[in-house]
Amino acid sequence: GYSNPLSFWKSGEGAKWAWGNMKSKFCSSQQDALKLAYDQVAAGKPAIIYVYGPNAKSGHYVTIYGYKNVTDTKNLKMSNFVIIDSDAYSTAYERDLSCYTGAMYISKKKGYQVVIF
Repeated sequence: GYSNPLSFWKSGEGAKWAWGNMKSKFCSSQQDALKLAYDQVAAGKPAIIYVYGPNAKSGHYVTIYGYKNVTDTKNLKMSNFVIIDSDAYSTAYERDLSCYTGAMYISKKKGYQVVIF
């Protein structure tokens, strides 16, 4: 069912995924994060990641809901993933992660973050 996205947000602290019965996992590398996201999507569940777009001063969350052209799950690329980008300034809501190539920076405080359902 529908849920108000802001119900998972605490001012000054950011997203509180546990409030929506989601788990935030931190990976030691971007490749590990992409593999976790792949495994989620392969299991029929979306994954959420925090990305920075090209020339962005701040980032935002995008939802990964599919993948394409995967030949080796040990060498996943951002272009293998299809996302929904709800950025209000985006001209295309559905695209692949290649638009963030070289700029997919997930908070390094704890590692690369992937939110799973």
